[in-house]
Amino acid sequence: MLSENLTPSIIVHGGVGESDDSIKMEKMNTCQKAASVGYKILMNGGKASVAAEAALSWFEDDEFFNCGYGSVLNEIGEVEMDASMMDGSKMEIGSVAAVSDITHPITLAKYIMENYPNSIIVGEGAKKLAKFANLNSVSKGSMIAPASLCAYKSAVSGDFQVSTFDSSAVSEALKNSSDTVGCVVWDGERIIAAASTGGLNKKLVGRVGDSPLLGCGVFANNHVGCCLTGHGESAIKAGLSRSIVNCISQCQTLSEALQINLDNLQKQTAHDCGGIALDKCGCWSIYFTGTTMPYAFIRNNLITYGIDRGEKITKPYRDLSKEETCYCK
Repeated sequence: MLSENLTPSIIVHGGVGESDDSIKMEKMNTCQKAASVGYKILMNGGKASVAAEAALSWFEDDEFFNCGYGSVLNEIGEVEMDASMMDGSKMEIGSVAAVSDITHPITLAKYIMENYPNSIIVGEGAKKLAKFANLNSVSKGSMIAPASLCAYKSAVSGDFQVSTFDSSAVSEALKNSSDTVGCVVWDGERIIAAASTGGLNKKLVGRVGDSPLLGCGVFANNHVGCCLTGHGESAIKAGLSRSIVNCISQCQTLSEALQINLDNLQKQTAHDCGGIALDKCGCWSIYFTGTTMPYAFIRNNLITYGIDRGEKITKPYRDLSKEETCYCK
């Protein structure tokens, strides 16, 4: 059994995929700031669930990432988002799927986890619940970002053109996106794993990926949490996050469990995935089979971050949460 360390820690990721050199730095910076937002809450005595919500909300406000305001569009040009949060200490989860017209799906997922016995609420039911709980509902179409609209039009026509938005690198990255943002947080008492995504560009209406499904995109127990990103259908078939956590619980290291499971999935399906894992000792790992995956980890006032395979840059932590990064509406 893992020995417990009360030192708070947080790891976040910004999704696996291809990132143009022109936006790599922006993605790494946002990961650092999202982690910083969560870490600041932990250092002020806040709960892991609150820190996870704050970190992913930061991503959801940034159109460089496929979640919240940056979500890609479905086949009819609308936003449908998935999100989940799991408390490993209580084996409780809250999820939303195919929800639209709310600013922060992760906040609704957390609300469900903390207030309802139901595990997952979808579509119109989720949107109605958000209105009931006063969780920042917005008018239809308000969550469509310029980059996502360009990516959608490009996928439909096959002709990439940018007219009202000058960041073609962002739109091109989103065009075939399967990104999910996620985090795992330890506050000294509980492990929280959480994820938020806009899914696949030009997906079928009502399509649900792995992120809101327990044991597929997110899983946690008393000792360790895992959050995944990549091809959702492949992760669902493999029950991937539960498999990784089970391997760790059976004495594989975090690195071994991530690498073995993700490499096997890539061989079986030819689809890329990535993942992060964090245990209550403060041990952490990241692995991905795609080209890039931005991430940031903070513990003991040190932050480690990177985006390319094997990249680990470590420096003293400082509060970055007040510095601007978002290119949102």
